[in-house]
Amino acid sequence: MPEGKRKKLFTENFRDFCRIIAVLDFTNSCAAVAGEILGKSKKAGISRPYSDTQIAATAVANGLVLVTRNVKDFEPMKKFSSLQYENWFE
Repeated sequence: MPEGKRKKLFTENFRDFCRIIAVLDFTNSCAAVAGEILGKSKKAGISRPYSDTQIAATAVANGLVLVTRNVKDFEPMKKFSSLQYENWFE
């Protein structure tokens, strides 16, 4: 992003955001869950974007509920893991 007001505002807001939420690492446990989801998905003929799989795996590995507005992209992964999600916008 080029230097300017927009970048400054984004940077300040991002810092504030990081102060109020926990940022979780993508650990070996997350990678194992992601591999399981990807393997089972591929075997079932369902392809998933790796980024969505990483998000889902991080939630599963940490025993968390994923909050998303984009449930259609995560629904197929429920079949292959213990993923739980909620849509707070409904």
